[in-house]
Amino acid sequence: MLLVKTEFKYKDSSKDFKLSASFKTSSKGVTAIYGPSGSGKTTLFRIISGLIKGSEELITLNNEIICNSKDNKWTPPHERGIGYVFQDVRLFPHLNVKNNLTFVSKLKKKSNLETISINTIVESLNIEKLLYKKVHHLSGGEKKLVAIGRALMMKPKILLLDEPLGGLDVERKRNIIPYLDELCTNLNIPILYISHNINEIKKLANWIITMKDGKVNSFGSIEEVTGRIDLSHITEGKKTKTILKTKIINHEQENNLTILEIGNQKLSIPLINKEINSLVKIEIRPQDVGVALSKPKDVSFLNILLGTVSVIISNENNTYIDIQINVGSEEKPKFIWSKITKFAERNLKIKKGNSVYILLKTMSIKINNTSIKKIINSH
Repeated sequence: MLLVKTEFKYKDSSKDFKLSASFKTSSKGVTAIYGPSGSGKTTLFRIISGLIKGSEELITLNNEIICNSKDNKWTPPHERGIGYVFQDVRLFPHLNVKNNLTFVSKLKKKSNLETISINTIVESLNIEKLLYKKVHHLSGGEKKLVAIGRALMMKPKILLLDEPLGGLDVERKRNIIPYLDELCTNLNIPILYISHNINEIKKLANWIITMKDGKVNSFGSIEEVTGRIDLSHITEGKKTKTILKTKIINHEQENNLTILEIGNQKLSIPLINKEINSLVKIEIRPQDVGVALSKPKDVSFLNILLGTVSVIISNENNTYIDIQINVGSEEKPKFIWSKITKFAERNLKIKKGNSVYILLKTMSIKINNTSIKKIINSH
């Protein structure tokens, strides 16, 4: 777990920028930092890693104090146990891939510090064919993977990734994202991830911190923050979508369907290539969510979920309804947005607290992450 409380102001008179941030991340998974250029994301990374000092700062990592300005405690970067992958990767051009990877581990062995084996990194990133290539022979995507691998060799307590997919085309991004997802799970190393791309964040992150003008605007689960109407500016002007974490419980090959579990309810989607008990994120557009006050009969909808109206927000043309899906008392609440017409709102007389049925077309549900096996087998 990373706890950060920091204040920072550029001393250079040509820059009038102040950073003020306070947040706490989880000890697992991926936390994304999202915001426009100049909002302070990279500056925040540089403070956390120790490359610059805040005027006031308290940073703890796994309950160990890294720096505390009140006690004049400040840990140098190489002793913090933090892996940092820069936007420009910064590989050693005179070394091949293998030597780039082992460079850090040699330094740590001199200090009797634990490292991750090169075989684990190579296998996890599927870069065995690259080991003896020089850096200038690598593609942009390959350089990114090697830089991430080098940072992981030091077995960091947390990994900071600053725009790791920046400058890559859509296809290369699609190939790399599953590796990051798999690494995060298998190596149990939390990731702090800067990106300008909300779609990348939705695919990869568990939590999101939004920043603007040097301040943290919001912090929460990816489902909560990206689904809130009042925070829809972070989706870059796109319509608000619901993202839900689900678990695969069955494949019905004869019906070409995969069955997902959401709490104590089930959801059908088109058949996907993932193992039973795998976790997947699904993405649902509000305009694809129908609402009924009584359970429909003799309809083509396979997905009819029970829920409770939590929030109703109306504008000139439409009404958004935030519905809490009934998932059982043991589960964390899950919500889904529905967009209906003003006429439908008046006709149904929907009120906050009403029990409603949620209608979802099977074909309208989008899978938000990609099968890692499919990516690996394609290389």
